[in-house]
Amino acid sequence: MYSSGPRSYRRLALSAALLSLFLVSWLYLPATRLTRQQLSTALAHAHKNPWAAPTTTPQQDQEHTNARIELVVSSVKAENTSWIADNFPHYPAHIYVADDPYAPLTVKHNIGHESTVYLTYIIDNYYKLPDVVIFIHGRRYQWHNEDPMYGKSHSRTLTLSQPRCVLGKTIDIITYPHPDGVPVLQKFRIPYVLSHGFSTLRCSWLLGCPLEMKPNLDAAARWDDPAADQRLKTEAAYARAYTQLFPGQPIPESVGVHCGAQFAATRERIRGRSLEDYKAYRQWLWSTELTDEFSGRVMEYSWHQILGQPAVDCPNAGTCFCAKFGLCDLKCEEHGCKGRYFFNFGELPAEWPEKGTGQNGWPSKFWYLYDV
Repeated sequence: MYSSGPRSYRRLALSAALLSLFLVSWLYLPATRLTRQQLSTALAHAHKNPWAAPTTTPQQDQEHTNARIELVVSSVKAENTSWIADNFPHYPAHIYVADDPYAPLTVKHNIGHESTVYLTYIIDNYYKLPDVVIFIHGRRYQWHNEDPMYGKSHSRTLTLSQPRCVLGKTIDIITYPHPDGVPVLQKFRIPYVLSHGFSTLRCSWLLGCPLEMKPNLDAAARWDDPAADQRLKTEAAYARAYTQLFPGQPIPESVGVHCGAQFAATRERIRGRSLEDYKAYRQWLWSTELTDEFSGRVMEYSWHQILGQPAVDCPNAGTCFCAKFGLCDLKCEEHGCKGRYFFNFGELPAEWPEKGTGQNGWPSKFWYLYDV
C-alpha cells in the first residue's frame, strides 16, 4: 500500500497556500480585478458574436499591426481643422487648404471637390506612401459622417446651393445636420483596411447605395441644361467622363457606393494604378468643361473603381458596421442599422437635443437608443 509520507503532505500544504494566495490576489487586487472584468466582457462578447471585430482603438490597431497610417485632409480656409491634431495626434496629417495658394499644402486648381487634393497627394507621394492612407474632409461636423448626433455639438449647419449626392431633386438652399467625424475615425478598424485594401468610412446605404446612377452615353440631356432632369444630366455626364477616365473599359450598367468620398486605401491598392494614371485623372479635372459640382460627383463615384472595387460596392450594412467599426450588436437590415444614421433635408434646431426634438422631421433626444 502506497504511503504519501511527510514530504507529500508538505507539497500538498504548499500547493494549498499558493492557491489561496492566487485567489486572494484575483479577488482583491484592483489591477487583477480589472483584468478579470475585461476578460469577462471579452468572453461574453465573443460568445455573443465570435467573429466580431476587436474592441481596440485605431492607435492600438496601428501599434499591433505596425502599420504606418497617414491622413489626407481636403479643407478650405473657412474650416477649422484643429480637431484632427487634438483627437488623432498619432496620425501624421497632410492638411491641404485648397483655396489658399499660400498654404503649406495646396493645389494648383481647386475643382472637383476633394478630388484634386486626393490626387495631388497621391501624385506627390506615390513612391513614399504609408501602409494605409485615410482620405477625409476638413470639416469635423458634416452629414457624410455616420454618427448618431449624440449632443448639441451637432447643431452646426452648412448651406449648399445644390446637394452633391442627391439626384433628381431641385432645391435652391439646403442645410444639413453635422454628425461628428471624431467617433467615426476612433472606431474605424485599420486591420479591416489592411485585409480588404479599400474601405469607405460609411455603411448605411443612404445615400449612394445600392444604386446611385445608370450611366447613359446616349442620353439626350446635357449636364449644363437647366431644364433637364438632374439625374439624367448626371448619368450623361458620368458616362462621357468614364470614357475619358477609363479609356477602353466598358461603361458599367450601374454605379453605387456610399456617398461622401471619405475612404481608406492601402499602398498596394493605390499603386494598383500607375502614377501616370493619377496624373491623367487630375489633368482631366483641370481641363474638363464640367463644373465643380459635376466633376466632383463624377470623381466621387469613381474613386472606388480607381482603387480596385466593383462599380457597385454596397456591402450588407450590418456586416459592414461589424467589420469596419466593431459595432456587431446592432439591429440591422441589408440597407442600414437601427439608431446609426439619420438624414433630413432641414436645419437642425439650435438647441437640439434639449429643444426641437420630435419636430419638423427631427428625431427625439435619445432616438438612437430605440428603433427608428
